Amino acid sequence: MLAIALAVTLMGVSPKSTRVAQPNPSPAPFAWPTPDLIEDADVQGPMRVQGIPIRLRAVKLRHSLDELAPLYLHAYEQAGFYIPPGEHQVDLFRDPSLTALDTRRFISYTAIFQKNPDGSTTVILGEANLSLYRPANVPPGFPMIAGAAHVSSVHFEGSQVLTYDAPAKPDAVRAFYAKALGKLGFAPGTAPLDANVFRKGANELQLELASGDTGRTSVVIVMRQPAAPSAPATGPSSAPAADPPR
Repeated sequence: MLAIALAVTLMGVSPKSTRVAQPNPSPAPFAWPTPDLIEDADVQGPMRVQGIPIRLRAVKLRHSLDELAPLYLHAYEQAGFYIPPGEHQVDLFRDPSLTALDTRRFISYTAIFQKNPDGSTTVILGEANLSLYRPANVPPGFPMIAGAAHVSSVHFEGSQVLTYDAPAKPDAVRAFYAKALGKLGFAPGTAPLDANVFRKGANELQLELASGDTGRTSVVIVMRQPAAPSAPATGPSSAPAADPPR
């Protein structure tokens, strides 16, 4: 989930950038090159990171990185995309990547290349539709420590992930949520490995904390809610799922 939360940064986009340009009509959608395809897997379910719709796809190709990088660069050029110079390309992870922007549709494209021992390459293909940006909101009434910074929200496959930077140490953050969630009817797990998981009926909230060098804590909260059951073919509709924490 943390990797997904970084998807917007990974693709070199930010919500603020959506205020600069507006999409214009363009030709047929961009088709990723996938020569000598071995495997192909889409990430299932809708995903929204920082209010921006994201699509991720992984393909395994029977070619080396040295063969594929020029191919993807050429595909971007042929599509008429803006390709940032090398010093402005995304460089967050150990794997090389190549990003471009469709300035007509306002969609950012990123290919991340991962070498495989058999000489093939796995390419992570990411698309961020900046034209469909909507503000990412924290659930109304959800408890957050005062002074929270760098708040982000990700919706993915029935889960919501909130991340932020808290001006407190992990023990203080954990104590804050144990008390605040208790008031909302959430009970903590009893097993040692379940201590940071809180449940209320079928709803589950998982807390992940990482301390920083400055006494602040990176907070990741994963909220899972059961999907509403499908209505039967005949008869009354099923009861809706419980509300998320408020």
